[in-house]
Amino acid sequence: IGGRVTPIEVRRATLRTGDVTYLGGAGIDVVERKTVSDFCGTIGGDRPRWDDNIARLRLHKHAAIIVEGSIDEVFAATAMTPAAIVGSVASFLARANVATLFAGSTWSAMMLGLGLLWRWREIGKKRASRFRFGSHRRGAA
Repeated sequence: IGGRVTPIEVRRATLRTGDVTYLGGAGIDVVERKTVSDFCGTIGGDRPRWDDNIARLRLHKHAAIIVEGSIDEVFAATAMTPAAIVGSVASFLARANVATLFAGSTWSAMMLGLGLLWRWREIGKKRASRFRFGSHRRGAA
């Protein structure tokens, strides 16, 4: 990821919310992966359940929905209007700070999800190291 070889330990586990996180990241950083058909079904047909899921995603420090296809594929796969789809996606970000990313393929979705989780974990490590005892000098700005 980012031009670096990154050993990633894979473990199967059930998450309360989302599909993928890193070891120690549950409840902090999460990615929800959706196929095009699953995404269309959740935003169009099972909206109350999906809104509950968005509310749970919102509780995380970082969360994203990654669709394993393009937005044009989503437009073509549902009777919903493009305006309704874009409105839903915009609402997820504006109301819950949950971005929806359209990766174009399953492989791209996997790489994008791993990249996000890697970056979020690194941000968390840097933030934690700033608050360790003795990590700053007295009087330093």
